[in-house]
Order: sequence, then C-alpha cells, then structure tokens
Amino acid sequence: MLSQTTWSMQDGERLCLTYKSQSGGFMKYQDFTNKVYPSSGAEIYTRVSKEKNNVCVNFDSSPPVHCSEMSSCPGLEPLIIVQGRLTRNPIITVKLQGWKDPFPMTPDQASEIKSFAISIHKMKEVDNLTLIMDEKGHSYNISHNEINITLPQQPALYGIALEVLDNAGNVKSARRFVMFDNSSEIQINAMKHLKVKSASRETNFTWQTHRERSCISWEDRYFNSYNSKFNLLRKIKKDYHGVYQGVYEQESGILPITGTTNVYGVISYFYSWYKEEYAMHRDVLVPNFPAQSFCQEFGVRDGETHTVTITSKDIMNNTLSENITFHVDASVPDIEDLWLTKDGERQLFVHNSTDLAKLVLEFKAFDSHSGLYSIEYFLGTSLGGNELAYKSLAVQTLENQTCESLVNCYCSSKGCCENSLYKVHFNHLITNRTNNGQHNRDYHLTIKVTNGARLVSIQHVDILTDDSPPVKGVVVESTGEDLDIDYTKEASVMVRWKGFIDHESGIMKYRIAVNDHCLTADEMNVYSHHIPPNLSLYETSDQTLKMDLPYDGRYYFSVIAYNNALEPSDVACSDGVVRDSTPVIIFDLVLKSAKSKPIIGCYKSNAWHKN
Repeated sequence: MLSQTTWSMQDGERLCLTYKSQSGGFMKYQDFTNKVYPSSGAEIYTRVSKEKNNVCVNFDSSPPVHCSEMSSCPGLEPLIIVQGRLTRNPIITVKLQGWKDPFPMTPDQASEIKSFAISIHKMKEVDNLTLIMDEKGHSYNISHNEINITLPQQPALYGIALEVLDNAGNVKSARRFVMFDNSSEIQINAMKHLKVKSASRETNFTWQTHRERSCISWEDRYFNSYNSKFNLLRKIKKDYHGVYQGVYEQESGILPITGTTNVYGVISYFYSWYKEEYAMHRDVLVPNFPAQSFCQEFGVRDGETHTVTITSKDIMNNTLSENITFHVDASVPDIEDLWLTKDGERQLFVHNSTDLAKLVLEFKAFDSHSGLYSIEYFLGTSLGGNELAYKSLAVQTLENQTCESLVNCYCSSKGCCENSLYKVHFNHLITNRTNNGQHNRDYHLTIKVTNGARLVSIQHVDILTDDSPPVKGVVVESTGEDLDIDYTKEASVMVRWKGFIDHESGIMKYRIAVNDHCLTADEMNVYSHHIPPNLSLYETSDQTLKMDLPYDGRYYFSVIAYNNALEPSDVACSDGVVRDSTPVIIFDLVLKSAKSKPIIGCYKSNAWHKN
C-alpha cells in the first residue's frame, strides 16, 4: 500500500512506481435455462502471481529553445525567411533550424519537440507612431521544418509568429516581420524643391555668391508612394502577453520593433558631386540622417559650375536620383572708364553747357563670370541723388554671336556674349524739364550695375558744368634764352605761350598751328578733335613746343586753348618769325690804310696770288 499520494518534482526528474499483482479464487454457476445445477460445487482457480512492473512519469517544465539563445549558432535565427524579410515575391519559404527541447542532464530527461505551428498576422495602426501585430492570423502546420506561404497580393508588413510545442505541453514563441512590396516607388513632391541653400535667393538659388561651404537641401521633397500614406516602418508595440522576448523578438536587424528611421519611407540619402564635367565624389552617404540637407566644402571658385546629384533610397532599395546645378560668382561686376565724351573725345569730367540734356556719358560694364543682369544710372545735385534723372539701361546681349570680330565685347563663362561699352544720352531730361543746369556747378552721376549673381557694383563721377571758354593768351617765338625773336637762321624755333586761363574747369590742352599767316578758328578746325593729316596742327598740354621751320620765309604760330569742357578759346597768334639761312654778301668794299698778308686764293676757277 502507498502511504504518499503527492510529490514535488523538479524539471527533468522522473517519478517511477513499482507494483506486483496476484490473482486467484473460485466461481459458482447455475444453468438457469436447463435448471441444471452442477453437482461438483464451486470451481476453484489456481492463484497466479505476476512479476514486478514499473510505471514512470517524466516531469518537463522547460519550453523548447533555439540555439541562438545560447549563442551557439551565430547568425542562425529562430525562423528563417529564405527570400529575406524584404521581398517583392508574395511566396515565401520559412525554415526552422536549431530548435531543441532542453534537458538538465541527460537527453532522456527531455520530452522532445512535438510540433511547429506558423501563423501570419497583419499589422494594425495604434497611432501615428506605432503599429501592433493583429492577434488574429492564418495558421499553418509545419512538417519537415519547412513551409511555403503565399502572402496577400498587396504591399504590407506581416508578422510571422512561430509556436514550438514539446510533448510536455511547453510552448516557446518567436516572431519575425516580413515586408512584401512589389509596387511602391520613390516619388517627388512638386510643391517642395531641391535647392542650393548656400546660393542667392535672388537668383532662384542658381548662383552662389561666396566661396565658403555649399549647402544642399531637399526638405519634404522625396517620399515612398506607399509608406507616405501608411508608414510600415513605424515602431511595433510589444505583444500583450509578453511571449516574445530576447532573441525570439525582432529587437534588431531589419524591421525591428523599435521601428526604422525614415522620412516618408526613405531610409537614406546619397550625393555625388561633379565640378564642370568631372566627377569629384560618387555615392557618398549623406550624414546625420534623417536630416534632409547637408553642407560640404567643395572648394568652389568664381566662374565654376558644380552639379550635385541627390539619390534617395527606400527600404526596398528603390532609388530616385535628381540633379541640381549651381554656378559660383563671388565678385562684383566691373565698371571702368566712366566719363563724359564730346566730339569723339573721352575722359571728360566737365560739361560745356548748362543744358544737361546734351550730356553724353560713356562707361564700360562687364562681368566675366555671370554676365550682367541690369544697369541703372542716377543724376543728381548730391552724391547718390536722383532728383534729376533715374533710368535703367538694357543689357546689350549678342544672341548667337561671338566676340571674334567685335570690339568692346566679351563672353561670360556662364552666359551669352554682351557688349561692354555703354553710352547714355540725357535727352529725356527735356521731357522731365530737369535739363536746365547752372554754370560752374557740380553734378553727381552714379552708375549701378548688377551681375547675373545679383551682386552690385556702384561708381560715382562728379561732373562740372562750364559754359564759358578760356581766356585768350599770347604767343611768342624764341631760341635759347631769348624771350622773343623776329629772325632766325635755325631750322627750328621754340614757341611759347602764356596767359590762357579758365577759372572754372582749367586748361586741358593746347592746339598749335604753323602757317604763313595767322589762322582763324575755322581754319584750326576748333570743334573737331580728329586732326586731319594734311594740316600742320599739334596738340600738347605743355606751354612750349619746338616747331620745325623747313624752309626760309616768314612763319606765324596760332594757338588756341581748350578747357576741360572742351570749349576752345579765341585764336592767339604770334607776330611771326623769319628764317634766313643765306650768308651775308659783301661787295664794293673800300679799305684805307689796310694791310694784308700774302695768300693764294681761287676766283672763277683761277688761282690767284695776293701780296
């Protein structure tokens, strides 16, 4: 007889009962049908004894385990998706390897694995940041440790749950996630832009106007067509019962429960950089994801063109590449040779009339990198003032032309060819009734030039109005230190003049003419500043000039002075000088009480001896 009916057992222990059975006795019977009673009485059976028998119960409280839990099978997972957990094929193969039922000491203490069961679960949305695996699922029984499963024909994230059962009824659960997507793609949000943030906003981010780091931005421009609407890369909530723990939960790797960092389904960005047509970097990972911009020192220089390719990549390895090109110009445009012109004469800063409508302004403007965008000019009575005139000039581009046969022309490195010489006429002042100026007053002209990179250059020039001619002076001829001569035997003479005065703008130059008479102003061509080659006219800023006397005769020297407004004075003429290069002839010479020494001389081809 057993005196104990309950036992406390540990995992792996076995409870065995040993028993011995005996049988025997007698039997009485009566034949009721025939009413016959055996006369022999009870039939006695011989007592039989049976040998001892054992009955054992094994106690197994440990669930099955996978070898990865003990780190004895590096790289092997509790359930293996042969095609990978990112697939474009709805048919997947699940393999199971490395499972066993643990035992404390000897293998016969384990109850062994009884079955594997697989279930496929859809993902539900908890909130904008979280998904959860639906507890409802479609179950499959596995034989031979492998099964083929067909997923629904739509992009989705699925949970694959594994339940491993041993013969003692212990269960171990594991899960992994599979993303099926055979149709999504990366697309562009046309409302957002890829741009060079370091470039000038005024140029629509086309021109970078400094030589520092270049910054590229694409905020909210790229998205995955499916994940932007229902983001499958969000974090996944733990199951309610906590059955998935440790290596049996997808805590790392692809599609972890912590979620995959993404921007509208995009998981990484790459950039390639090209300077002109040469690749400098290819497919460089943009740092600091999920930032949608980066800055890089490209070593840019004026006149260069740089192209950056941004490549977006989603978790299914779909990619989309887009280029952005920018130019570099950190220098302002050039303004040169800013002055007035008159009758073809340049470098004037004095206007010869109080009528400002007769002003003709000339200057050169150009930018060899980005070309010109706009030209403006201002005329006022104070520096930077525009009360008299403000106007824009059209940039003179040369469509389909080069500068090979043109002067005052240039071609920018990133644009078309343009004229560089500009002339401004102020006739419009008459319409505005601002053309009447004042004598001996300064006016300020300002030129503002903007290049294609929207950098600005400004230059000023002061203009004086002077409508009075210079005062006429006097002209004399001299040789050496003589102040004035009337005759000379030399082939040249020094002409000097003085007394030409202009109190407002000063004397710019003198024009000198030599002739056999004093010239008039018309003869000296005073209003032409291109001296014809057939006239003996000379110009100088000095007050002396050495003049040739090619033959004997009387010469007159005519001089006019021009002030800085190119207004001529009256003609001043010398009293003339005579060149006489012939020797003195002596005849009918009478000498009294003269003496001479004997000499031999020639006279009319005859030799003479004179005592």
